[in-house]
Amino acid sequence: MYLQWLAIPEENHLGILLGYIVKYRLTETDVWMSVTLNTSSLDTVIKDLKKFSTFEVTVAGFNRIGQGPASRVHITTDEDGKKWHNAVDAIL
Repeated sequence: MYLQWLAIPEENHLGILLGYIVKYRLTETDVWMSVTLNTSSLDTVIKDLKKFSTFEVTVAGFNRIGQGPASRVHITTDEDGKKWHNAVDAIL
């Protein structure tokens, strides 16, 4: 699954932006996986996903205080477990 988002505008950082946290889970489970990326990363690929499954995905920026509000999408993989998707903007 390919995810892409826009950079958080500097006026919304509320401090020094340290990076982004991408979280994802199968919608029928409570188990979240996460990837932490630096500020220069505005996309990521999540591999080895279950075929024909719906995932909840969030993207949020974080600073030294903690994580900001997350953008959220639901994505369904196809027969090879892949899906290319442009996520909505992540805004702090």
